[in-house]
Amino acid sequence: MDSSTREMLAYHHPADAMNEYADHSACTDPSEYEKTYIPTLITSLFVASLSQAATLSHRYSFTNDASDAVAGADLTLNGAATINAGALCLPGNGTRIHNASANGSSLTTLATTITTASAITIEGWFTMDGAGTNEWSKVFMAGNGSNNNFLAMTPRRQGSGFIALTQGAANGIEGVAASTKQTNFDGSTFYMASVWDTTTDTITLYHQGSGDSSPIAYSASLKGFLLSDLNLTELYLGSAVHFGDDDYQGSIDELRIWDGALTQSQISANFAAGADTIAVPEPSTFLLLGLSALTTLTRRRRA
Repeated sequence: MDSSTREMLAYHHPADAMNEYADHSACTDPSEYEKTYIPTLITSLFVASLSQAATLSHRYSFTNDASDAVAGADLTLNGAATINAGALCLPGNGTRIHNASANGSSLTTLATTITTASAITIEGWFTMDGAGTNEWSKVFMAGNGSNNNFLAMTPRRQGSGFIALTQGAANGIEGVAASTKQTNFDGSTFYMASVWDTTTDTITLYHQGSGDSSPIAYSASLKGFLLSDLNLTELYLGSAVHFGDDDYQGSIDELRIWDGALTQSQISANFAAGADTIAVPEPSTFLLLGLSALTTLTRRRRA
């Protein structure tokens, strides 16, 4: 490893590198210093930018169909599931009948995204209908035929105040985060996001319950659960894997899957922007901001 590479790896944040550059002796010949230092700094900024933001891996907006606008992992409509007015419409009733499912290469792509990540964020906007048929029904669930190997997002469950629930389970290990607010059946659009972060051993549910103007965070321990432990052979929007829960009755306006853990401020920004707009900047945005600051420092040194 050469000295430039060691110097680059020593910086944990672009600001550290830029501060060093700004503080360097004014007696140093700028042309010589910048020839060797700026390429290293730009590389450092790029590496840091990749670690600053989660990456949007899959996006289902249901504008005309159930296609994935990012990676092409398109979903298949089953039963009486339809696309109408920019939403996935699901009639409920039955078990694993009316849903959107991932099959074939789409399932392989989604499974790879989820099981190779150290953290995953899944967020969605949805409307629930039919008070008697949505207990324990799933907006999203992925796993296999074992009730101990899955990820699940449940907007409403029986008991304990009808709270929303997010779960992750594999190899007998289960993490659960639950909200304390109800999700009503009044035709309102609600927001729900789940973050499974194995780097912090944390599962976090962001739920906009009744009376909430923004999503509230509810966190719990993953208890050692790893995404890589999942044997993901089924994935549904609107149906449960393995369990006999009723299919979801209502609509889903949009669902996104991020490789990485969105922060609470990023979750709030996406919620405020709504289903059709992505508020979280891509990693390249952080790089451009860093390069802008670097340009300013260079100009000051030459002034």
